[in-house]
Amino acid sequence: MRVAFCTIPLICLMSATTALAVQPPPQAPTPESIKSDEKTLQDVKVGIEDVALLDYFRKLTHAEPNAKRVAELIRDLGDKTFKKREAAYGELFAFGGAALPVLRQASLQAKETPNGSVERLRRLEDLIKRIEEKVNPSVQAAGTRLLGARKLAKAAEVLLAFLPFAADEEVVQEICDTLTVLAEKGAKEGKPDPAILLGVSDKVGIRRAAAAAALLRAGVKEQLPKLRPLLKDADPKVRLRVALALLHTKDNEAIGPIVEALAHLSPAELILSGAEEVLLRLAGKDAPDMALGTDPSTRKQTQEAWAAWWDKAKPQIDLAKIDWQQTHVGFTVVVRQTMSRFVNGVMTPQVGQVMELDRHKKVRWSFDVTTFPVDVQVLGKNRVLLAEYNSVRITERDFKGNVKWEKQVPSNPLSARRLANGHILVVMRNMVVEYDATGKEVFQHQRINFDCYRAGKLPNGDLVVINYQGQVQRIDGKTKQVVKTFHLGGPLNSQWGSLEMLPNGNFLVGLGSHGKVVEYDQDGNKKWEGNAAQAISAQRLANGHTLVVCTNQRRLVELDANGQQVDMIDLTNNTSAVYAAQRR
Repeated sequence: MRVAFCTIPLICLMSATTALAVQPPPQAPTPESIKSDEKTLQDVKVGIEDVALLDYFRKLTHAEPNAKRVAELIRDLGDKTFKKREAAYGELFAFGGAALPVLRQASLQAKETPNGSVERLRRLEDLIKRIEEKVNPSVQAAGTRLLGARKLAKAAEVLLAFLPFAADEEVVQEICDTLTVLAEKGAKEGKPDPAILLGVSDKVGIRRAAAAAALLRAGVKEQLPKLRPLLKDADPKVRLRVALALLHTKDNEAIGPIVEALAHLSPAELILSGAEEVLLRLAGKDAPDMALGTDPSTRKQTQEAWAAWWDKAKPQIDLAKIDWQQTHVGFTVVVRQTMSRFVNGVMTPQVGQVMELDRHKKVRWSFDVTTFPVDVQVLGKNRVLLAEYNSVRITERDFKGNVKWEKQVPSNPLSARRLANGHILVVMRNMVVEYDATGKEVFQHQRINFDCYRAGKLPNGDLVVINYQGQVQRIDGKTKQVVKTFHLGGPLNSQWGSLEMLPNGNFLVGLGSHGKVVEYDQDGNKKWEGNAAQAISAQRLANGHTLVVCTNQRRLVELDANGQQVDMIDLTNNTSAVYAAQRR
């Protein structure tokens, strides 16, 4: 699926190096994004008129299937007889989107059940995939955004009714954003949307949670007395979503339910919601040394450790004084290539893998990319920016690998970075191009006897470009004239890698030829260095340490302020090379 560049979510326009833990307000639509969403609907013959849009969601709103019957069918997916398994599969598929919430929950439970039916889990995952493809989440998301842009009178009522049958969590979030927009409209007019107010007491948990979160994010303070009781709702997912929304009011009462959710929800649910990040950003270096629990016993241990932290930290934490963008969680996203190997007698191809490791160096999420990814940057709580060399494009993907938008670039990209102003800087051997948030080219530097292997923007707008031999040019961002040249003292030794631009105007570069990573100022003076074999890129961490990508060594090393190695992440297992890494 090809999505217009101008539909970049607002969360991607925030800090380029740190994901936000508290969800930002929805982005105001642009004329370009509206046209893009309209085209998405028209391409599948969905009408874009107001009445047609509302009817589209009404037709997707099902009567809830009989819970007892669905439970029986899910059980039968693991039956001993093939005929019974097939019959259960067919009947569940016929339910369509109406069965998705129950199927997803059953899949999570199956994954966490020791010695559970492998056949049942396989069929559950296949059902979910096939139904999601059939209901087309990209169309649902586009329709939802259009309803928000038009602020139709019946939009909240229709979307709340449809919400339990949304194709995936991305659509759920789009609906929540649109409900926030509609709640803001009602607040400004002094007439809160009655559907949203009624939604707070709906019998279905996701409707209660979405309605309450919309009112909280919209700043409808007069509803707070009615919303606070939901922090003790019977459904832990409702408690969590409301608590995360309550963070917008800077109320410490939001933290307790987030801690409590650790005992009830799966790692996938906690990661996707952002709950884990919120707690890690709040706790900083005092965070309990506990991974998310994967079964009732370990969940309880994790929750108890965090509860003990909160009891101790509560008097010192003031949410109104926390800068979420300046706090870090210690997750490390990595791009690597996996080696070919024999599986069942067949040689598998070498593929790119994007994954994120938690503070304990365990994989949080991962996905494969066949187009040779060479650079990665985390943009939000569920987004990464990739430079995909073989497909000559940059993409924004979610943590499952689904492409949310893409941009073809003039040549094979070596790196791509979202800048602080929301622009994207793409480095190619023959040029460096900067795009604004609408996809319009706003700056281009063409190669003139000087290949572009590394490049970055300085705080003053100047461009720093480095060629393979280690020659550096500093180029005026306005006149495009070279204002400074110097040499790093040796070649880069690899075309792969990126340039880390520091807030003080210095930059970090990996010099694989010398087995070092070096910090230079704008005039070429060496300010710091550390030893790291086959270093291709580096990142300065919040604690003053430096994370270095050692490509063919297949590892990441962390150096302290004295250039001494203090930690290492070994990625040698089934990996041919490491191409990029970033810690957040």
